[in-house]
Amino acid sequence: MQAQDDIDKATPAFKSATGRGIYGGFASVAQMAPGVAASILTRSPVPAMAVAGAQTGSQAYGKYRVRGGTRAEAATGGLLEGSIEAGFEAIPMAAVVSKFGKGATGKFIPGPRPRAASPRSAPKCSGLSCCRSMSSTGTLPKLSTI
Repeated sequence: MQAQDDIDKATPAFKSATGRGIYGGFASVAQMAPGVAASILTRSPVPAMAVAGAQTGSQAYGKYRVRGGTRAEAATGGLLEGSIEAGFEAIPMAAVVSKFGKGATGKFIPGPRPRAASPRSAPKCSGLSCCRSMSSTGTLPKLSTI
């Protein structure tokens, strides 16, 4: 309760709903920035989804406790709200990671990027001899041919 009062005192008092909405949007972007950056660097939406879910879940936990919920009820409500938020973040973050991660990341992170191995590059196994030469080719043989 005290922490929420401190946050309310530090938040600017806007006279319009538009001003509050814009401020809330910027605050949300600032809170999500570490998760989004980690998602772009790892090329996975999971870090941003985890940050969004944890933020929403922890806020929901506090909301339910203030309303008189038990710890278990608040934890359940926070877990559900956080999970739902993380699920809804999956779609936009997957798009951000795929669009930004493939093209633009190369401009910021120098060096070669790994390429997926072609199924045709895997050696055909005729026994254990290909498994011994596996380290020289850099690819693993198909399990179905061993």
